[in-house]
Amino acid sequence: MWQTYDIDVLDGADFIAVAGVNEGDGLGAVADLLPDDCYALVPGAAVRSIRLAGTGRDQLQIMRGEARGKLLRASGAVTLMTSTNDLCELTVLTAADVSGTTCATLFTAASPLAAGVTWRIVEVNTKASLTPFLSKPTPAFATGTRVIMATGRLCAVENLRAGDRILTRDNGPQTVRRISHRVSPATGRDTAVRIATGALNNPRPLTLSAANRLVLTCDGRAVSAGTLVDGKTVTAHHGGYVEYLTLHFDDNETVYAEGVPTTISQCRGAA
Repeated sequence: MWQTYDIDVLDGADFIAVAGVNEGDGLGAVADLLPDDCYALVPGAAVRSIRLAGTGRDQLQIMRGEARGKLLRASGAVTLMTSTNDLCELTVLTAADVSGTTCATLFTAASPLAAGVTWRIVEVNTKASLTPFLSKPTPAFATGTRVIMATGRLCAVENLRAGDRILTRDNGPQTVRRISHRVSPATGRDTAVRIATGALNNPRPLTLSAANRLVLTCDGRAVSAGTLVDGKTVTAHHGGYVEYLTLHFDDNETVYAEGVPTTISQCRGAA
């Protein structure tokens, strides 16, 4: 039985070597990548979501976009480090036709990458898997984040209780079935993304996990918070720990967190 997955990717051509043996080249085949080469995203590099489908998890077919019908596999992993010792792991992805001819090199990052930051390769691994990026992430809000209640008042997420009614974007007031709490290392999709006051018309700073998806267009299309990181008004905070809370409803809902529409995944059989 085929399953479908959505993952966020960047083009290898948008991650350019700014120093080292491969200077001037985009991120390419894993066999050509070398430790100590330094890379940076080009200005305007855009993260995009692609849909994959298949019966396994390590070679999937691209279902939409310019590479539709191509087969995507993980060809290797690269560990990067900044001058301030922030770490990030990239999985290099190869899109190929049925004959095995490579038509594109893409990559997906375990943590958000900001333009203008230089990353040095510290390790190259020829073995990698798509599986970590296909597992469903858990969107969460940092403590102190305020959501709009059904009554119109604002309430910090840590003060909510099961049974409270929250205003949603599409379905009006909905009942919170459960609230889960965790303290997590701020890495990967649990990296804390901080959106500065006013960046998205939010009256206060908004801090959430990189996995959270925000609805920023009238057509309801959502983008992950991690893809918005620009190092200026939207920043990623790697390392340390962050206290997160996740709200669970009967179905997928979009709530207003500091005024920003944010999607929440369903919770079946919630206690």
